[in-house]
Amino acid sequence: MPKLVSQKQLKQALRWCVTTHHGRVVTVGLMVGLFYWHTYISFFVEDLWKGKSQVVLNVGFLYLGLRPFWAHRHDLAKVTVLADDRIIGHVIILAAALWLPFSGSSISLQAFLWMLILIGIAWSSFTPAIFGSFPLASLLTLAGFYPDWIWLSSQVIQAVTGPYQLENGMAWVSSQLLRAMGQTVEAQARFINLPAGAVEVAPGCSGYDMAFVLAGISVVWGLLVKQTWPRILLVATLGIATALILNIPRIMLMTFAAVYWGEDSFNFWHGAWGGQIFSAIMFTAYYYGAIAVFNQSCPQQSTRG
Repeated sequence: MPKLVSQKQLKQALRWCVTTHHGRVVTVGLMVGLFYWHTYISFFVEDLWKGKSQVVLNVGFLYLGLRPFWAHRHDLAKVTVLADDRIIGHVIILAAALWLPFSGSSISLQAFLWMLILIGIAWSSFTPAIFGSFPLASLLTLAGFYPDWIWLSSQVIQAVTGPYQLENGMAWVSSQLLRAMGQTVEAQARFINLPAGAVEVAPGCSGYDMAFVLAGISVVWGLLVKQTWPRILLVATLGIATALILNIPRIMLMTFAAVYWGEDSFNFWHGAWGGQIFSAIMFTAYYYGAIAVFNQSCPQQSTRG
């Protein structure tokens, strides 16, 4: 495997960091950014421990975003930066770096400040024209550094539609299917009520998390294999539908487990093992549907953006 950076290049980079004004400002921004890196990595370690796969989206976004910059690194190294652009970039870097160590209570604020540091570095190193030359790559890179898109998107949706709309809908559909199976059941908001007990469809059980992940995976996958945007959106829609539809029998099963089969059964299906079983079924159904769409012949598009 070829080396990405030679020992000579590494020494030159270290010398640049300590001997030039621009290098020192960039180094300050990157060093302060370690505060956020600790939060960023810790978030995904905890996420993986819970059996979640959100990190796949971030890795995919970062790969797709950074790849065009790396491919054009020699051209970018030749860019002439005006003094005004360098000053503006340095101000952005230092302002965000000064604030970042005091933002420990908010992951979103830390992520925003880290993004500002990256924007300042790009602005002062390659001029703001880089964002116009690589708009999609810039957006994907910044998106890759925000850890919890599921939470952020759900907050936006709830602000528009009100809380628990998806949970209420899932409870109602599940109750209708349980009634069709001969159960005496009634849905009240997000609660499924049976004579022997009731079950709450909590936000984590609404299917939204997996729907978002499959939609994100569709975008990453489609860009990697150079699909057209209509097909990427079609597969994303397929992923959302798969996650939401298959979540209904999952809710029904956990309702039976909670009300009739006992606490141990409910904990199994609601825990990591049950979640992995449902995830495997869901990903298998999604995979074959996505393959059927992406394997259709279509012209390739350039991923530069």
